[in-house]
Amino acid sequence: FMILWCAVMKELLENHQDRHLYEEMIVRVNFIITAFAFTLMFFVPFVPLYFAFQVMKKAGQLVTGPDAVLNEIYMTAHNKKMKRRKDAEKGG
Repeated sequence: FMILWCAVMKELLENHQDRHLYEEMIVRVNFIITAFAFTLMFFVPFVPLYFAFQVMKKAGQLVTGPDAVLNEIYMTAHNKKMKRRKDAEKGG
């Protein structure tokens, strides 16, 4: 969204009748667009890798057997219950 916003701002500044007054701002907006684009290009490949890691983690949990899955379900429920108790003690 920020790249699109910067591109629109650049376009408006370049088409302004007093464009020469805004040259420095146009250069800054060009730099910001380039910086956002490079940042996006750097981080985009990590998104599928993160999801692949999550899928592999879930697959690993399924392979470990039903006992491990049941233990994890119990611990998750137990931790939520303990957190609710702790919050109730703080609030009450």
